[in-house]
Order: sequence, then structure tokens, then C-alpha cells
Amino acid sequence: MKRTSLVICFVLVFVFGVSWHAFAQSDKGTAREVIKLANNAADFLSENGKSGIEEFKDKDGRFVKEDIYVYVGNCDRNTAVAHPFKQEIVGKDLSNLQDPKGNYFALEMCMIKKERPKKGGWVEYWWPKPGEGEPTRKVSYVKQVPGTPYHVVSGFWTENETVEALNSLADKMYKKSQ
Repeated sequence: MKRTSLVICFVLVFVFGVSWHAFAQSDKGTAREVIKLANNAADFLSENGKSGIEEFKDKDGRFVKEDIYVYVGNCDRNTAVAHPFKQEIVGKDLSNLQDPKGNYFALEMCMIKKERPKKGGWVEYWWPKPGEGEPTRKVSYVKQVPGTPYHVVSGFWTENETVEALNSLADKMYKKSQ
């Protein structure tokens, strides 16, 4: 009886451990997808310059994957240049834009762009999902577009990931790409 209980216990621990590992990796996979999408967007915009901006305004375009999308900003002007879901912020000064928690996240994105131009970096803020009105916690990856005044931003909604862990992932992915 003890042996059977012990075996069942080990099986449950193993199954739980494998399930937990898969669950924990799911957010990391999303973070990887965000980084890859943003890096692809930065490459595209670097090659196409201003003429590539229209691609980022299309909510059904190649830089929108379900609720993960890329928008383009310009820190020199503190503006959004293109956004697939929030056209009303395009061209507006975002330097005073705050989330409900008081974060000046557009300015934080510009700081990250300057501090980590090649690797990119993450910022946390509260923003509504497409089609929803209530803001929830979002983390976004910010990447400078080489040879342009632009940066690209892509993120996902999560309660689990920390900015520190995400920056570590960005560092690892950057090192692998070199």
C-alpha cells in the first residue's frame, strides 16, 4: 500500500512538473514571438524607410498576429507614426501619455530605445486589448530601427512575466543572432 501510494505520488509530481514547465514556457514562447515579430518589423522598416510605414497601419497586415501587433514610434517627435488599432494616437505628442497607474510609458520606451538600441528592451504598462476598453497589464518590447528615426513596439498581455526576465531573454536572443 505504501509503495503504491509512493508511486502515485511520484507520477503526480512528474505530471504536475511537466505541465507546469509547459505552462511556464508558454509565456516565454509569446515573448519570443513578440521579439521575432518586432525584429522582423525593424528589418522591414530599415530596408523600406518611410515608404514602409503604411504596412503598420493595417490591422490585418503582416505585423498583426492575433492580439500581438507592432506599432511604430518616433522619439525625436514623441509621436506614434503608425498603429494598426489606435489611429487616433498617430501624429499626436505622446510625451504626456500616462497609463492608469501613472506610468509615462511612451517616454520609457524612448529611454529603452536609447539605452538598448541593438538588443531592444521591455517596458511594462496598462493598455486595453484590441476591442476592449479596460486596460490590463501589458509588457512591450521596444527596438530601434537602424538608419531611421523610428522604433518599433510589440507586446503582449501577461500577469506573469517580469521586465527583468524579459530583458534577459532579449539579451540571449540577441547573442544567438550575432
